[in-house]
Amino acid sequence: MSNASHSRSGAAYTSIQRLNDDLQIAQRADQRKGTWYLHRLGPNWIRRSLGTSDIREARAKAFEAHRLWYDDPAADWMAALGTSRLQVSFKHLAEDWLKTQTKDYDYKAAVVRKFLIPFFHDERNVGNVGAIDDALLDDYKVWRLNFWKQAPASALRSTKAGSKRSKHYGVPSATTLNRESPTLRQILNYAAKKGHFKNRPVPVLAVEIGKANPRPAFLGGDFDRFAAEAETWIAEASDGKHRQRLQLLADWIWVGRYTGIRLPHEADKLTWGDVRLDTKLLHIAENTKTGRRDVPLNDEAASRLTEMRGRRSKFLSMAKRKFNNAECVFVQEDGTPFRDLGGLFNELLKRCNFPTRTDGAAYSPYSLRHTFATFSLAEGMTGDHVAEIMGTSVKMLNTHYKHGTIEQTRRYLEEHRRALEVDTAHAAAPLTLDIVDIDELPQGDWRRKRLVLSPS
Repeated sequence: MSNASHSRSGAAYTSIQRLNDDLQIAQRADQRKGTWYLHRLGPNWIRRSLGTSDIREARAKAFEAHRLWYDDPAADWMAALGTSRLQVSFKHLAEDWLKTQTKDYDYKAAVVRKFLIPFFHDERNVGNVGAIDDALLDDYKVWRLNFWKQAPASALRSTKAGSKRSKHYGVPSATTLNRESPTLRQILNYAAKKGHFKNRPVPVLAVEIGKANPRPAFLGGDFDRFAAEAETWIAEASDGKHRQRLQLLADWIWVGRYTGIRLPHEADKLTWGDVRLDTKLLHIAENTKTGRRDVPLNDEAASRLTEMRGRRSKFLSMAKRKFNNAECVFVQEDGTPFRDLGGLFNELLKRCNFPTRTDGAAYSPYSLRHTFATFSLAEGMTGDHVAEIMGTSVKMLNTHYKHGTIEQTRRYLEEHRRALEVDTAHAAAPLTLDIVDIDELPQGDWRRKRLVLSPS
């Protein structure tokens, strides 16, 4: 029986012979020696060479492998036959490893297909993952550092703006490299479990040394000023579409600050089915960096999410459509996504004109997560509790959040509370709710009528 098939790595197999329901042998179409391979033996398995081009010997080894596998599928029955494992290419093994991943799959797949496969498979043609050593990992590091200067065409096509966008990328930071390296490390450890490194140590990509905290927390009243400026920017918007984007930005930074979730990665995967406003709990999806976890919603976060849901529900009601819990949380009021929130974030920073730090660090979307941690620790929450909410470790908290910063934040909170107590004590009169017309605005403007608080 002669036919052909393709493996998950793309290699074509011909002369496939089915020996029984579980067992098949075949030859690789791209090899001249005519070596026979164990093409199939049960589910979820990597093809292995039988080490012979003789069909009778190949069949005998295949049946013996089947007998040993049937007795103990978990055993190394190929080694018992004296037959070496198939020399699996890096690409084949990396794609096979990806199939086992559930946490933060999208990010890992991007690292594998944009960087690791282009180097180890396309550039170096690693046909045997067990041949990877420390020297090759050092070469990869140099290649990765210069990636955007000499990126392969396939990688450039995978970016949203192609080669034009690549010109804006520089040398990746130590933080970026250290975030990518666990993916390669896990693939190599997976290869070791499969027996591809035999008795030698698994090569290790060295950790890059970078700045301790390149993305600082908003300190003192900086976040309050930042959030207030976002609302001012919304009020200034004359275009409805632009106003929706700015409203989404304001919601994004507020929820990020008061939940500590990762922006944009965890926020992008958040649906309304993950938000429990009745029990004030946020469910982070399984396919994120650290997997499933529950985040308690404080009053600030719950209130903002309630407003967001209300605006979306109102829009759908006017369009005579039903609210769907499966839709993403961070979309515009009309339901359309807006992906450049990071760009708007940077524009908002420019509007605030915060003083330049002497260490060169600047606020970024991740600063909202740092702010949540800093203020939580300053308010007396334990490190274990904060780490659990944020999906990180106490060791990471101790690395990034120093006692001096936490103490400064604690003093700010105490001074802020004292100021509020003084203002309350000297209030001239209770506040009543009035409806005020803004006559200078044109008819139909969304700001024409608003609710304000004024002394009675």
